[in-house]
Amino acid sequence: MEKETLMILRQVADGIAEQFGGNCEVAVYDPEGSGGNSVAYVVNEHVSGQSVGVQTDRTLLEKRNLSELETRGRLSYMVKTPE
Repeated sequence: MEKETLMILRQVADGIAEQFGGNCEVAVYDPEGSGGNSVAYVVNEHVSGQSVGVQTDRTLLEKRNLSELETRGRLSYMVKTPE
C-alpha cells in the first residue's frame, strides 16, 4: 500500500474509532502486504488483540464463522465480542 494511501486511511480509521468509542476496533488491511490482507493499522486493538503486520483474514472468518465466498467483496466486517 502506498504511504499516502495509508496516511489517509489512518485518519479515517482514527475518526471512526473516535466517533464510536474505545470499544470499537478499526483495522486497515493491506491486500498487497506480505501474505496478503495483513493489518497495516489498527485502532483499539485491545478489542480483538489484532496487531500491525499480522495476517488476520482467517481469524476474522473464524470469529464470524463465515466462508471466503460469503465475505468476498465486503468492505467491512462487524464482529461483536462477548463483553
